[in-house]
Amino acid sequence: MMSRKAKTQHERLERRLRALGGSPPTARSILANMLAFTPVSAQLGHTPAEKNTQHLMITFSAASAEMGMYESLASAAERAGDKETVLLARQLQQEEKEDHSLAWEHLHRSASEALL
Repeated sequence: MMSRKAKTQHERLERRLRALGGSPPTARSILANMLAFTPVSAQLGHTPAEKNTQHLMITFSAASAEMGMYESLASAAERAGDKETVLLARQLQQEEKEDHSLAWEHLHRSASEALL
């Protein structure tokens, strides 16, 4: 569910960037994908419960970072007078907050199961 949401967030951001006359940087996208894979590759040999807990921790951390990123985007857009980008940034920030809360809700149970 969160992966689908992240894909739509990326698409909405890219649409807005293109509407403003820009385009996404390809090299940075490749680097971001490589860095995102690194924590998951360290899970070899872990139990499914441990992997689930690690995925929740990654999701929680990423959502925290993205909430901050969207706050920065909203602030910059507001200073530039770009109300449409401010609205988009606030919508995306709210979606990340929902993911953050959802991951937090499941983290304790998952970690407890991993210890059993």
